[in-house]
Amino acid sequence: MNRQVLLAVFAVACLTAPRVHADERQADRDELLKLKAIAEKAMSEEDQIKTLGPHVTDDFSIVTFTSRQFDDFDVFVKEWNISRENFLQGGTYSVTLEHEPAIFDGDIATCHGNSTNVMTTGDGTRYEFQSPWSVVLRKEGGEWKILRAHSSIDPFSNPVLDANIRKYLWMLGVCTGFIGLVVGLVVGKWIARSKAKPAEPA
Repeated sequence: MNRQVLLAVFAVACLTAPRVHADERQADRDELLKLKAIAEKAMSEEDQIKTLGPHVTDDFSIVTFTSRQFDDFDVFVKEWNISRENFLQGGTYSVTLEHEPAIFDGDIATCHGNSTNVMTTGDGTRYEFQSPWSVVLRKEGGEWKILRAHSSIDPFSNPVLDANIRKYLWMLGVCTGFIGLVVGLVVGKWIARSKAKPAEPA
């Protein structure tokens, strides 16, 4: 009888221990989901990236998918807005962050996942691509803040790169065709002059 009671207590302990542990971090997970929503809105809406300011640490840094690192949030915001305007030219951009479960270590949380990015330029050209991302957060004063962030993009196969390559090849084809036309006209004119030139007496 005692053995059965002990086994029952052990089984209950095993079943409830993980659940209690998960509940201890559920509030943190909820806060991180709220921060994810804030980040998606900040990146998607024009001139809203600055709203991330209260949610980054003083020693924040980020590496964007252009492989540039920024250690100053204000500089990052400035360059983000410039790049957005130069590329979109009045168009729109939206990002959806898909994520794996966060990993916690004390007051540090590590998150990672994949984002779906949709860009539509002012002339209606649409680009959609995936971008792996990772973020390290630190809890300060009871709030989770972004410490390190990184986003990357396939450097060899992505729609933006493909479009630029096609544009380059098209321009190269036009230039090559123009050069060929000019050379053809010059050669043709030279041949015509040669045929029209009277033969010299023997």
